[in-house]
Amino acid sequence: MNLHDFQLKYKVGILTLRTYFKKINSSLTIDNVSRINNDILIFFPFDENSCRIASYSFQTLNELSLRGINVKICLSKNLENLFKNISCEKILYNNKGNTIKSFPKEINVMKKYDMIIDLNPKPNIDISKKINQLNAGYKIGFKSKYSDSFYNIQIDMTDSKFLETSYGRIKKILKIS
Repeated sequence: MNLHDFQLKYKVGILTLRTYFKKINSSLTIDNVSRINNDILIFFPFDENSCRIASYSFQTLNELSLRGINVKICLSKNLENLFKNISCEKILYNNKGNTIKSFPKEINVMKKYDMIIDLNPKPNIDISKKINQLNAGYKIGFKSKYSDSFYNIQIDMTDSKFLETSYGRIKKILKIS
Protein backbone atom coordinates (compact mmCIF):
# COMPACT_ATOMS: atom_id res chain seq x y z
CA MET A 1 0.00 0.00 0.00
CA ASN A 2 1.45 3.36 -0.98
CA LEU A 3 1.25 6.56 1.04
CA HIS A 4 -1.58 8.07 -1.06
CA ASP A 5 -3.80 4.98 -0.54
CA PHE A 6 -3.05 5.00 3.18
CA GLN A 7 -3.90 8.70 3.51
CA LEU A 8 -7.12 8.21 1.55
CA LYS A 9 -8.18 5.20 3.65
CA TYR A 10 -7.36 7.09 6.85
CA LYS A 11 -9.38 10.17 5.86
CA VAL A 12 -12.37 8.11 4.70
CA GLY A 13 -12.20 6.05 7.89
CA ILE A 14 -12.23 9.13 10.11
CA LEU A 15 -15.10 10.71 8.18
CA THR A 16 -17.07 7.47 8.28
CA LEU A 17 -16.57 7.18 12.01
CA ARG A 18 -17.95 10.68 12.39
CA THR A 19 -21.04 9.44 10.49
CA TYR A 20 -20.36 12.06 7.90
CA PHE A 21 -21.36 9.89 4.94
CA LYS A 22 -24.76 8.50 4.26
CA LYS A 23 -25.68 5.81 1.75
CA ILE A 24 -27.17 7.12 -1.46
CA ASN A 25 -30.44 5.72 -2.74
CA SER A 26 -29.60 3.29 -5.52
CA SER A 27 -32.88 3.19 -7.46
CA LEU A 28 -32.58 5.36 -10.56
CA THR A 29 -34.71 6.45 -13.48
CA ILE A 30 -33.18 8.98 -15.85
CA ASP A 31 -35.77 10.67 -18.04
CA ASN A 32 -37.09 14.13 -18.90
CA VAL A 33 -39.46 14.10 -15.92
CA SER A 34 -36.59 13.67 -13.45
CA ARG A 35 -35.07 17.05 -14.32
CA ILE A 36 -35.35 19.67 -11.62
CA ASN A 37 -33.78 22.85 -12.92
CA ASN A 38 -31.51 21.71 -15.76
CA ASP A 39 -28.26 22.26 -13.83
CA ILE A 40 -25.26 19.97 -14.15
CA LEU A 41 -21.96 20.36 -12.28
CA ILE A 42 -18.91 18.54 -13.66
CA PHE A 43 -15.63 18.14 -11.76
CA PHE A 44 -12.80 17.70 -14.24
CA PRO A 45 -9.65 15.74 -13.27
CA PHE A 46 -6.99 17.60 -11.31
CA ASP A 47 -4.04 15.81 -12.93
CA GLU A 48 -2.96 17.14 -16.30
CA ASN A 49 -2.94 13.89 -18.31
CA SER A 50 -6.48 12.86 -17.32
CA CYS A 51 -7.68 16.42 -17.74
CA ARG A 52 -6.34 16.59 -21.31
CA ILE A 53 -8.23 13.41 -22.18
CA ALA A 54 -11.40 14.72 -20.49
CA SER A 55 -11.20 18.12 -22.18
CA TYR A 56 -10.89 16.42 -25.57
CA SER A 57 -13.65 13.89 -24.83
CA PHE A 58 -16.07 16.53 -23.55
CA GLN A 59 -15.42 19.25 -26.12
CA THR A 60 -19.06 18.77 -27.18
CA LEU A 61 -20.43 19.99 -23.82
CA ASN A 62 -21.68 23.09 -25.62
CA GLU A 63 -24.46 20.88 -27.07
CA LEU A 64 -26.05 20.80 -23.61
CA SER A 65 -26.14 24.59 -23.42
CA LEU A 66 -27.92 24.70 -26.78
CA ARG A 67 -30.60 22.41 -25.29
CA GLY A 68 -31.15 24.80 -22.38
CA ILE A 69 -29.14 22.91 -19.78
CA ASN A 70 -26.92 25.00 -17.52
CA VAL A 71 -23.52 23.26 -17.29
CA LYS A 72 -20.86 24.38 -14.83
CA ILE A 73 -17.42 22.84 -14.93
CA CYS A 74 -15.11 22.85 -11.94
CA LEU A 75 -11.39 22.55 -12.63
CA SER A 76 -7.94 23.54 -11.48
CA LYS A 77 -6.76 27.05 -12.35
CA ASN A 78 -3.56 25.47 -13.71
CA LEU A 79 -5.55 23.60 -16.39
CA GLU A 80 -7.95 26.33 -17.51
CA ASN A 81 -6.13 26.76 -20.85
CA LEU A 82 -7.31 23.26 -21.93
CA PHE A 83 -10.93 24.45 -22.01
CA LYS A 84 -10.89 27.37 -24.44
CA ASN A 85 -13.34 25.66 -26.82
CA ILE A 86 -15.88 24.89 -24.09
CA SER A 87 -18.17 27.84 -23.42
CA CYS A 88 -19.71 26.51 -20.19
CA GLU A 89 -19.34 28.47 -16.96
CA LYS A 90 -15.98 27.60 -15.38
CA ILE A 91 -15.46 27.40 -11.62
CA LEU A 92 -11.74 27.42 -10.80
CA TYR A 93 -10.02 26.12 -7.67
CA ASN A 94 -6.43 26.20 -6.43
CA ASN A 95 -4.71 22.92 -5.83
CA LYS A 96 -1.31 21.75 -4.69
CA GLY A 97 -0.68 18.23 -5.93
CA ASN A 98 -3.62 16.04 -4.92
CA THR A 99 -4.87 18.51 -2.32
CA ILE A 100 -7.36 21.24 -3.12
CA LYS A 101 -6.68 24.36 -1.06
CA SER A 102 -10.20 25.75 -1.24
CA PHE A 103 -13.29 25.58 -3.40
CA PRO A 104 -14.72 28.83 -4.72
CA LYS A 105 -17.98 30.22 -3.41
CA GLU A 106 -19.61 29.73 -6.84
CA ILE A 107 -20.31 26.11 -5.83
CA ASN A 108 -23.56 26.69 -3.98
CA VAL A 109 -24.16 24.05 -1.28
CA MET A 110 -27.82 25.08 -1.01
CA LYS A 111 -28.57 24.60 -4.71
CA LYS A 112 -30.16 21.38 -6.01
CA TYR A 113 -28.41 20.09 -9.12
CA ASP A 114 -29.88 17.57 -11.53
CA MET A 115 -26.55 15.82 -11.87
CA ILE A 116 -23.03 16.05 -10.46
CA ILE A 117 -20.26 14.26 -12.34
CA ASP A 118 -16.74 13.53 -11.08
CA LEU A 119 -14.40 12.76 -14.00
CA ASN A 120 -11.41 11.93 -11.77
CA PRO A 121 -10.42 8.31 -12.49
CA LYS A 122 -8.68 8.06 -9.10
CA PRO A 123 -10.48 9.05 -5.89
CA ASN A 124 -9.79 12.50 -4.50
CA ILE A 125 -11.05 13.00 -0.95
CA ASP A 126 -11.40 16.78 -1.30
CA ILE A 127 -13.64 16.55 -4.37
CA SER A 128 -15.57 13.61 -2.91
CA LYS A 129 -16.26 15.55 0.31
CA LYS A 130 -17.51 18.52 -1.72
CA ILE A 131 -19.76 16.28 -3.83
CA ASN A 132 -21.13 14.72 -0.65
CA GLN A 133 -22.10 18.19 0.63
CA LEU A 134 -23.97 19.02 -2.57
CA ASN A 135 -27.55 18.04 -3.33
CA ALA A 136 -28.22 16.24 -6.62
CA GLY A 137 -30.54 13.61 -7.99
CA TYR A 138 -27.66 11.81 -9.68
CA LYS A 139 -24.03 11.69 -8.66
CA ILE A 140 -21.75 9.98 -11.16
CA GLY A 141 -18.17 8.90 -10.56
CA PHE A 142 -15.68 6.12 -11.11
CA LYS A 143 -15.96 2.93 -9.10
CA SER A 144 -13.47 2.58 -6.26
CA LYS A 145 -13.34 1.22 -2.72
CA TYR A 146 -15.04 4.38 -1.49
CA SER A 147 -17.41 5.24 -4.32
CA ASP A 148 -20.52 3.74 -2.66
CA SER A 149 -20.41 6.60 -0.17
CA PHE A 150 -20.40 9.30 -2.83
CA TYR A 151 -22.02 8.21 -6.10
CA ASN A 152 -25.28 6.54 -7.05
CA ILE A 153 -24.03 5.87 -10.59
CA GLN A 154 -20.57 4.33 -10.78
CA ILE A 155 -18.51 3.81 -13.92
CA ASP A 156 -16.32 0.72 -13.73
CA MET A 157 -13.00 1.16 -15.53
CA THR A 158 -12.00 -2.52 -15.22
CA ASP A 159 -13.93 -3.30 -18.42
CA SER A 160 -11.73 -0.91 -20.33
CA LYS A 161 -8.54 0.67 -19.10
CA PHE A 162 -9.01 3.57 -21.50
CA LEU A 163 -10.45 6.76 -20.05
CA GLU A 164 -11.96 7.67 -23.42
CA THR A 165 -14.24 4.61 -23.27
CA SER A 166 -15.36 5.43 -19.74
CA TYR A 167 -15.95 9.07 -20.65
CA GLY A 168 -17.97 7.82 -23.62
CA ARG A 169 -20.34 6.09 -21.17
CA ILE A 170 -20.85 9.36 -19.33
CA LYS A 171 -21.46 11.17 -22.63
CA LYS A 172 -24.18 8.63 -23.43
CA ILE A 173 -25.87 9.44 -20.12
CA LEU A 174 -25.69 13.15 -21.01
CA LYS A 175 -26.85 12.41 -24.57
CA ILE A 176 -24.02 14.31 -26.26
CA SER A 177 -21.87 13.20 -29.19
